[in-house]
Order: sequence, then structure tokens, then C-alpha cells
Amino acid sequence: MNFTVYIFLAFFFVIFPLSACLLFDKFREYFQGGRILLAIFLYSLLSWGVTNGVIYFRYLLDPMSLQGPEGVFALFFGWLYLWITSIPVFLIYLIIRVIAGGTNKEQ
Repeated sequence: MNFTVYIFLAFFFVIFPLSACLLFDKFREYFQGGRILLAIFLYSLLSWGVTNGVIYFRYLLDPMSLQGPEGVFALFFGWLYLWITSIPVFLIYLIIRVIAGGTNKEQ
């Protein structure tokens, strides 16, 4: 794999989920009520846009590289990629929040 693929994977596995966790932690009052649905929609839109952008950018560089099932799956389920790769980071964030919340209540 070339260097751009590694950067794409780093963004999907680490940078986007950590940014979402830090934004949620810092601006918790903005994610109350219906605004959480807007945040979920924007996170899904980011996933869909980046996934399709990378696939179709690769197609522009090499027209023979796009395969039918890959393009169709990215078009319909591109919003799901970032959610799946974010699960480990979200779980670690949840564990840290539970531990930090438990230690603060004892003091």
C-alpha cells in the first residue's frame, strides 16, 4: 500500500474518532437534545464524503481501478465506514469517562 492509504487509515482509525470524542467532551452542552442527531448526521456525512472521495479520486487517477461492487457499496454504505472504525476509540473513551467519573465521585 502506498503512503496516502496509510494517511487515510490513520484519519479513519484515530484522528476523526478522537476529534469527535474531544469535541463531545469539551462542548457537551451543544450536544443536548436534537443537536446530537445533527452531530450524528454530520459524522455520517463526513464518512460518506471521505470514502467516496478517496474511491473516485483513485478512479480519476486510474480509470480501470474502480470495480462495480466497491463503488456501489461505497455509494450506499459509505456513511458506515467511519462508525465501524470508531468503535474501538469510542469504547476506550467510554471506559476512561467511567473511570474518571468514578474516581471524582469518591473524592
